[in-house]
Amino acid sequence: MGFRSQSIIRDTPVRRVFDVVIASAALAIASPLLGLAALYLKLVLRGPVLAHEERVGRGGAIFRLIRLRTTGGARVLDVLGIAAIPELMNVLRGQMSIVGPRPCPPADAAWHTPSEERLFTVRPGVISPAWRAHGHPADLVAANRSDQRELAAGGRMIELRYVQHRTVATDAVIVIRAGGWLLIRVVRILAPAVWRALPWVVVDSLISAASFFVAYFLRFLDTAHPYGAINDGTVIRAIALTSVGFALINLCFRLHRRAWRYAAGVEVLPIVVAVLISATAATALDLVHPYAATRPLPLSVVLVGSLFSAVGFAVFRYRSRIVPAITLFTRPTSTTGAQPTRAAVYGAGELGQLLVRRLRTHVDGRGYRIVGFLDDDRHKHGLTVHGIKVVGGRDALRSFVAKKNVDVIVLAMGSTAGTDMRDILAIAQGTAAQIKVAHDVVNWIGDRYSAALLRDMKAEDLIGRQATKLDHERCHDLVGGKTVLVTGGCGSI
Repeated sequence: MGFRSQSIIRDTPVRRVFDVVIASAALAIASPLLGLAALYLKLVLRGPVLAHEERVGRGGAIFRLIRLRTTGGARVLDVLGIAAIPELMNVLRGQMSIVGPRPCPPADAAWHTPSEERLFTVRPGVISPAWRAHGHPADLVAANRSDQRELAAGGRMIELRYVQHRTVATDAVIVIRAGGWLLIRVVRILAPAVWRALPWVVVDSLISAASFFVAYFLRFLDTAHPYGAINDGTVIRAIALTSVGFALINLCFRLHRRAWRYAAGVEVLPIVVAVLISATAATALDLVHPYAATRPLPLSVVLVGSLFSAVGFAVFRYRSRIVPAITLFTRPTSTTGAQPTRAAVYGAGELGQLLVRRLRTHVDGRGYRIVGFLDDDRHKHGLTVHGIKVVGGRDALRSFVAKKNVDVIVLAMGSTAGTDMRDILAIAQGTAAQIKVAHDVVNWIGDRYSAALLRDMKAEDLIGRQATKLDHERCHDLVGGKTVLVTGGCGSI
């Protein structure tokens, strides 16, 4: 590369020991993180985990830099600085230092000025003394080419000053500052997720701990000495560790990221799967316990405690539905203390059940009490939808309204034919109840969205289609200023 003769700065034994100690300690601490990153790369990239890149070292010698691959979906490892952890192997090989100028590719080294070639008189470093000037790798990637050149030139100036005045003490200060900056950045990134997940971990741990304590006392309820040869501290410690493990498994299944207020019954399955995995792990650890004869939690306690934990997790997450059902809060009352409007829903299909769910959760639904479903489908008669019975079809409408003192009949039949709608409407008009229509789901997400859950009857409901919209400007251009003969006397004309 045309490296000009420069006096090579030799490393002192103290510096070499400093580099080896820091690199060895950092590799030992970061090895679990490095293993997880390697597994992630293997699953995402399905290829080699490590990348070997040519770099210019001390004296212009070319060496192969060891890094994690950061292409495609693995760029996050470069942003977090995890991809640079294998560079510590270059430090142990004597090719790099912990602190020093960042190694550059041979093509970039050819453009160094004579003064900048002094950077090649020392070993390149994992941490550059200009790490602040370089900025974060994500910022450097996002910058345009001219900004990147300015950042690189400014960083080389700082590195040149470092080469002239470097000591082991300055290296230690740079390592401490860079480590503190990285720690603060990681905390800032993880803090929102931790604060969101922490309450769920605490609550799930308490639920699981209570479940295992109950299971333990039930297991030894008929014995004179429930604990036997096991002291209280051992049992409490075992239950505490098991409970935290259950909570962490729930966290891995992202149970804390679900809107349980609107969850359907099928969403109890992730809870069951998470508890099954936790119970399997707890059972396996219990079986391989070195003192199987005196293990603190018998298998029966593990299994029964897991069952109680699953029930507790489900009850806590579905509490917004279970508590009102138990305390009869499903009978909404208005804020003024007036009696709720008694409503009957005609249509026990998708739109009808969705309407009832919305009335129970929406602020506009607090003034209604659903007393029954009606539907023309005879297979639904006698069934319950959200705890409300389907009492019959159109032939039972008039008698049911009179018997239950229904105030409002809500038509929730979706795309019912116009003839059926007119027949049902004729029967409903023969009662003393008011008639409302539920919004269709298509209208909720279309241009005709309305904030109200119920609306009055319209002509479109009777004819079974939407009314035709006229383009008044085009009509005016067509007949404006002209004499028009209209045939027919219908209202729409």
